[in-house]
Amino acid sequence: MQVPTAAVLHGGADAGAGAQSSDKKDEEEVEGQPSCILEGLLETRGPGKIGRWTPGWFQLHADVLLELEPKTAFEEQQLPRRSIPLASISNLDHDSRMDEFIICFHDSKLRFRSIQTQAVTEEEDIWTWVNTLRVLVMREQE
Repeated sequence: MQVPTAAVLHGGADAGAGAQSSDKKDEEEVEGQPSCILEGLLETRGPGKIGRWTPGWFQLHADVLLELEPKTAFEEQQLPRRSIPLASISNLDHDSRMDEFIICFHDSKLRFRSIQTQAVTEEEDIWTWVNTLRVLVMREQE
């Protein structure tokens, strides 16, 4: 199986097409797991100017952003190495100079950037993530 490197948007071109509020059951649930709205390979780095970028396979669901180990992302029953509830996100920012986006939550922040290598540009890939996250975070905060 070839692993896509650009973000894969599920549920149509509309950024919020597959999203539902967390109190509604997703129509496309599979074995109790909510369907994924957006997934793809991203790199993350913690706060600060110095730090190592770490690749991860990310899955965006209606109420949570999951990070999986990239090499085993498609294995069944894999536990996420990080889980970020969308309700805990206090700020979402896009840095166009660096082609990255920043998620702030509690008293910390994470930086994300695209590692895509397909026809989509890194900027387009980042904007897909930013726009979809903004829609879902706004829904969670309502």
